[in-house]
Amino acid sequence: MQRWFYTVQPNAPALLAERAARQAILETPLPEVAAEQVSRALADWTELLDGFIEAGLCEKTGVAVMQAEWCYEGRSVPQSRVIMLGMQHDYARLSQAPEVEAGAEVIRPYGRAAHAAKQVAGWLRQESWAAEPVTGPMTGDFTLIPPALACGFGDLGKHGSIIDRDLGANFRLSAVLTDAPFAPTSTREHGIDAFCASCRICEDACPPEAIYPEKQQVRGAQVVRGFRLVPIVLQRASRLWDLHRGLFVVSTRNGTKLGDQVGTMRSRTKGNGTCPMMS
Repeated sequence: MQRWFYTVQPNAPALLAERAARQAILETPLPEVAAEQVSRALADWTELLDGFIEAGLCEKTGVAVMQAEWCYEGRSVPQSRVIMLGMQHDYARLSQAPEVEAGAEVIRPYGRAAHAAKQVAGWLRQESWAAEPVTGPMTGDFTLIPPALACGFGDLGKHGSIIDRDLGANFRLSAVLTDAPFAPTSTREHGIDAFCASCRICEDACPPEAIYPEKQQVRGAQVVRGFRLVPIVLQRASRLWDLHRGLFVVSTRNGTKLGDQVGTMRSRTKGNGTCPMMS
C-alpha cells in the first residue's frame, strides 16, 4: 500500500523535496554505543524524554513494555522497551487535500518522526544503551498503534487510527527499541472511545461505506495484535485508491456521489472533513 503512494504524481516538486529530506535523515549514521553505561532510576529515564518535547523534536512521548502480540506474523522484537514518539501534522496544510501540498504534509511528519527517533536512539547509545530507531511508514517487525495506546496516546477511533486528547488524529508515530530501564507510562482514560462510538461523522462521510458503526467480532475476537479491532471493509475502501486515475462515481447510502459527499462532509464538519475530536 505504501509503495502505491510513490506512483501518484511521482515528480511533484513538493513531494520530491520532502522525500529527499526524509531520506537524508534516514541515511544519517547513529553514534556508536559508548563504553561506560549510565545508570538512573527508571522514572528518571522516562522523565528525561520530556526534553525532546521541549526541544521541539516531537509533541508527545511515552514508554511501553514490548509485547510479542504486537509483532507481525513471523517477526519478533528482542528489546524489552518501546519508546513512542508523536509528531503533529500542520493542520492547515493537511486540510488542503486532495491538493499536492497536503500530500507533502503527509510526508513531512515522517521525516520529523525519523529525526526524533534517531535523536532519542543516538542519546541512548551515547549513554551506552543499545537503541534502534523505528520509523514509518514501513516499520518492519511490529505495528506502532498498540504500544502507543498502551502508553497513553489516546483511544482507537472508529476510523482505525488513534484519536489523542491533545493531538487529535493528525499526527504520526515513530519509536525507539531499547533495553534501557525506562519506567512505562500508563494507559490513560480519555473518554474519546465513548464519544467516538456515538459519533457518525467519519462513518457517514466515507464514500464507499467502509467504516462499520460498531466494533465487530472478527475471527471470534475484538482484540488483534494487542488492541481492540475496528474493522474497515477493505474491499470497499480499496476503490478509493483508484482516485489517482481520475475522480470516479461511488454510490453512497443516501444516494449522493463522491464529489457531492466530500463537499457535504467539509461543510458540516468545521469546513475540513474531520470529526471534532480530530481537529
